[in-house]
Amino acid sequence: MIINRDNAYNDCQKYVKCDKMLFDSVKNSLKQYYYAKVYNNQSDIREEMTAVMLKTGMQPDKISEQLAQNIIKGLRRKY
Repeated sequence: MIINRDNAYNDCQKYVKCDKMLFDSVKNSLKQYYYAKVYNNQSDIREEMTAVMLKTGMQPDKISEQLAQNIIKGLRRKY
């Protein structure tokens, strides 16, 4: 499955005007935050699914339970 990760940036531009560098910086900060929550076993289901969406670039309705569990297991090992 090929995911166009530029879609997130383009979608963001509809609501907030920012350059790609700022967008990437904020997105990386969010990844670090949510991945650490999962890794340290301090996350609820919403935080886990946010981490999965950030990791895969997929929308929630496209993520199977098995895929989510595999990614969460991987993030708990090391992110």
